[in-house]
Amino acid sequence: MSPIAIATDQDLLCTGCDTRNSADALFCVGCGLAIQTPVSAAAPARPIAAGHAHCANCGNTNPERAAFCVTCGASLAGGSTAGYQPTFAGADGMFVQQIYIAAPPTPEELPLGIRALWFVFVGLWAGQAWLLVAWLLNLTLIGLPAGMWMLNQLPQVMTLRQQRRGLQMPAGRTNVPLVARAIYFVLVGWWLSLLWIELAWLASALLIGLPLGFLMFEHTGTVATLADW
Repeated sequence: MSPIAIATDQDLLCTGCDTRNSADALFCVGCGLAIQTPVSAAAPARPIAAGHAHCANCGNTNPERAAFCVTCGASLAGGSTAGYQPTFAGADGMFVQQIYIAAPPTPEELPLGIRALWFVFVGLWAGQAWLLVAWLLNLTLIGLPAGMWMLNQLPQVMTLRQQRRGLQMPAGRTNVPLVARAIYFVLVGWWLSLLWIELAWLASALLIGLPLGFLMFEHTGTVATLADW
């Protein structure tokens, strides 16, 4: 009658075959798949029990019925070995696991013809309404981050150009004291920013001035509050 294995919270399950492994196992005893990032290839100090097999590659003592070494993943098909010579994957005796992180996919631009039709029949007028709402939000001061975010999204609203900034709210950066900025906004910034975005919209409406118009939209926050948004 085979003994009953009692699972603990430290046990590790192999993602390849669902075999339960000990907490310090680096490779699955059932299929040899790496189950955690190894720290060192040195075999842990543990007593040699009857029925347990030495790994011929690294010398580790493995559990009964293990098909692969828990430390280096080598096959244990040969059973117990004596007089083994440990070898390591590297001069420093460390196993190195390469981890690749995929970059987020770049949004694909819509065909130029579709974007041109959108700009002529929808984007130009939707952009005017969009920038007025953004300006009104800026006027409330508390809604300034949301208003600046809307202005940053204006190229997408007008031309369906894919944005890569994400949805985070912008934060103003400046060395000008807050009191000076507040006085500037009350006396100059609020009306000058409206004139600025209307001029930017007119430049965008001329098509040839689209790059200039979008550049002006990006600097609306500086015109309104003397801060770089």
